[in-house]
Amino acid sequence: MERVISDPAESERVETARAARYPPTRIPNERLMQALEAEKALLGCMILDGSVIPRVMAIAQVGDFTASERQQLFQRILDLFESGRPVDVVTLSSGAWKPSALTELAQYGLPSNVGAYALQVAGQRLTEELRKQWAETGKNLEKSADHSESIRDLESKIQEELVTYDRQS
Repeated sequence: MERVISDPAESERVETARAARYPPTRIPNERLMQALEAEKALLGCMILDGSVIPRVMAIAQVGDFTASERQQLFQRILDLFESGRPVDVVTLSSGAWKPSALTELAQYGLPSNVGAYALQVAGQRLTEELRKQWAETGKNLEKSADHSESIRDLESKIQEELVTYDRQS
């Protein structure tokens, strides 16, 4: 049951507190830049060394990439690999990608670090999903009449986990 607040000043104070507790789920610019670099490195490793593709497939998904062009390239790489065809600049450039752009991508990252790149790409999506779930849970808690200490304890623990995860990644 949602609590009704008739005083405008009280209503504004509650909204300000809610916004502070449940911030919007946007990727900060610095983290977005790190994610883009990890995506380039991951794709570059897959183009440079096709033997890393099974390892990447076990971690990353098409939807983990932030831009549709990188999602499409990732899917094309997977399609070529799964059909038994070579994955390289020549086979990929027969699609919508220019050889120069693919060659540039192949210079990003080291195949020996592909697991770290894949985890970073997949981790970004998972972090955003957690943030969205957290915001939705917060909104539901605000609407609830029952604000017991155990719910607040759980809320604090989840927030701490998100902050810890952000610092580690």
